[in-house]
Amino acid sequence: MTGPTKLVVSDADAQRRIDTFLASALDVSVHRARRLLDDGLVTCEKPATSSQRKGLKKGDRVTSGMVLQIAGAPSGEVVVPQEGPLVVLALEADLIALEKPPGVALHPLRAGETNTVANWLVARFPSCAGASEDAREAGFIHRLDVATGGLVLAARSREAWIAWRAVLGRGDCEKQYLADVAGEPADRWTEDTPIGRRGRHGTTVQLDGGRGVLPAVTSFETLRRRPGAALVSARLRHGRAHQVRAHLAGSGHPILGDDRYGTPASQAVSVAEGADGLRLWAHVLEALDPVTGSRRRWEAPAPAWGRC
Repeated sequence: MTGPTKLVVSDADAQRRIDTFLASALDVSVHRARRLLDDGLVTCEKPATSSQRKGLKKGDRVTSGMVLQIAGAPSGEVVVPQEGPLVVLALEADLIALEKPPGVALHPLRAGETNTVANWLVARFPSCAGASEDAREAGFIHRLDVATGGLVLAARSREAWIAWRAVLGRGDCEKQYLADVAGEPADRWTEDTPIGRRGRHGTTVQLDGGRGVLPAVTSFETLRRRPGAALVSARLRHGRAHQVRAHLAGSGHPILGDDRYGTPASQAVSVAEGADGLRLWAHVLEALDPVTGSRRRWEAPAPAWGRC
């Protein structure tokens, strides 16, 4: 990543949304510009409002003469190759299926950051470094939280990344997670409460409220029961941030080890069960191949706590 970039808003650009202004000024996509904002890399040199002092958001409007600082120009970003415990589940011409360890970040958030799955990936498969639009993402076509382990896919070329990103955004893609939860859930149930972002940087979500509320549907099935806890399967198509975690917490069955959406009662169960981290696992992903139209399926074997 190169040094900080300074942008001064002209009269002609006044009142544009900040995400579209950044996209055109930096010659990046709107998606990339929003990532810069979400990551707190864009600041206002002389903030005019209390909201700007707290942090800039994608819906903010720029004003004439506003001076913006971008902490690192995106055009120079790289992922530092680093040998690591990369678990390859499937190696294909267009994609690589990997098993992400829980507690390890998927990709770097800052220049020079190491010990992420992306660092290990580009060390073994250098072509992934240039596959995604954002070089930090090392070709990953979807995300997993740091705390979540399991299946993740990475593209091996820019063409594959573009095609598979479109596929995963459609309604015919299905993801299945395993979750170890507190309480005694029903045999089967569905949660369909919309999800929005909350907090300064939108790192937490809330049900039926917050910013940018989006529809979300998750179907659950209980696979195994034991006193005070149960193993459940979660199926979803359009995945929202923290969707499984929020829907399970909203249904009264927080995931064991969830320190963000859990309750004192679920934390007590987590301790009793020996949960040393979030017990959420990306288990299966199915989607239609963008070239052949055939159904493709990948699976990350369940961890010890997720086996029936």
